[in-house]
Amino acid sequence: YFNIVKKYILRDLLKKMGVSDSYLTFEKYRALLDLAQERRNGRRVMVSPDVEVLLDHSGLVIRKYPDQPDVSIRIKFGLRYTLPGSGLVFRMQVSENPSRFRQFSNDPNVEWIDFERIKGRELRLRNWCKGDRFVPLGMKDFKKISDFLIDGKIPFHKRKEILVLTADEDIVWVCGYRLDDRFKVTEAAKKGVKLILQKIRSRNAR
Repeated sequence: YFNIVKKYILRDLLKKMGVSDSYLTFEKYRALLDLAQERRNGRRVMVSPDVEVLLDHSGLVIRKYPDQPDVSIRIKFGLRYTLPGSGLVFRMQVSENPSRFRQFSNDPNVEWIDFERIKGRELRLRNWCKGDRFVPLGMKDFKKISDFLIDGKIPFHKRKEILVLTADEDIVWVCGYRLDDRFKVTEAAKKGVKLILQKIRSRNAR
């Protein structure tokens, strides 16, 4: 009986935060009720892409993340682009030195691509959209970005922040996560392009 009452209270509060019924599944309610009975502060449940329920000293806290700003920037070589609301900058560097662009980078925010694959095409950095597809590096078939993020267990609130680099209509890079296999550097590549996504350094940083 008390769980039913709690469920309706939670439903009413979440609806006021703009959460639609499609997110309020049986499993989600169970997770929320379990959270309410726990005593470990800091535990949380993502209810929707922009609303979470957090357990802290005062009890359950429902928090809504601010809307992520729309990003759609045409990219040109030799320029730095500050991305609104993210604290990130994006830039590209061209290299004709194979020993550089054929090196594998362990940094997920740095990738090399074949210059010839993007030559003469419009490059754009934008938010990913529902229905976007790409060929993840190492695979042969297309995969929806939404499925890729789910399979990678990327948290709801982080999915909204993810950007893609496109060449015309093709996805080149799911920034910080995976390159499209069609744009990778091969042995035949004569010129490489370094894609760099990095945090803006504080002036006070040493």
